[in-house]
Amino acid sequence: MLANNQFPLCHAYSESILHALCDCEVVKQVWYQLGENRGSSSFFSSNLQDWLEVNGTKQGTVGRHAVSWSIIFLFAIWLIWKQRNQVVFKGQRPNPCLAKDISHRALELYFYASSYKDAITRVCKPICWSKLACGWVKLNTDGSSLGNLGLARGGGIIRDEEGKWIASFACMIGMTTSFIAELWTLRDWLNVCLNNFAVVEVELDTKAIVEAIANSYYTNLFVSSLIEDCRLLVSQIPQICFRHCYGEANRCADILARMGGSQATDFVFLACPLVDLVKFLDLDFLGLYLNRLCPEFLCSS
Repeated sequence: MLANNQFPLCHAYSESILHALCDCEVVKQVWYQLGENRGSSSFFSSNLQDWLEVNGTKQGTVGRHAVSWSIIFLFAIWLIWKQRNQVVFKGQRPNPCLAKDISHRALELYFYASSYKDAITRVCKPICWSKLACGWVKLNTDGSSLGNLGLARGGGIIRDEEGKWIASFACMIGMTTSFIAELWTLRDWLNVCLNNFAVVEVELDTKAIVEAIANSYYTNLFVSSLIEDCRLLVSQIPQICFRHCYGEANRCADILARMGGSQATDFVFLACPLVDLVKFLDLDFLGLYLNRLCPEFLCSS
């Protein structure tokens, strides 16, 4: 049995903040993967205050995108501590992809919230709705709200491998956030798929939703019940995969979601495609694409 004062990841030393964030052999592997030199004596020998101050203000960069080490470091200590709490309080296993998750968080902040974003190199990328292998169906969903907390609506569409319409719906969700509207719509349509299809590709234009469903370590108290519902439904569909797409490939679901905000009833299951939808169904069926300027790092990842 683990002694009360032992650190829960390595079970080898008494737990302290510095050991939990830096000195534990399990945690050291994360720092090595993030770019800390294995031969560096200063990184693993400082006291806690100096370690936080030096690395939290360090101006050096890491990786081909030259992300500031201080950004990576601050995300790392947050997610390393969060992992420790999930192991202790929820009985979860250590995340084997923790270093990758830290790098992605740091990279996202670097490109979207820092002063460096104006220097991002953008490339033109052709975007279209992609057809499937024989026997598959594709589910596209979309949800949005009018404001960060506003009137929310959702919509979804299922098509066969060639892009021919099978089913679609639009719904009014109520007052909530766009993120919750996306999850709510996805859950409703996964229920439809569970009862009607065995081989499904799900495509959404919100990458955070795709990652939340796929990453069992993702936690969010406000949406945990919706995410768990989605994961349960996914586990019951014989063959299913998720893909992120750009909005240009998700236009039909977007049209249906906007319809959901103007309809009189909460839920409308459509017996045939809407007139406004037919044009975009035809464009997707023909494989016509739109050009989009995308950050180079997204196109190369």
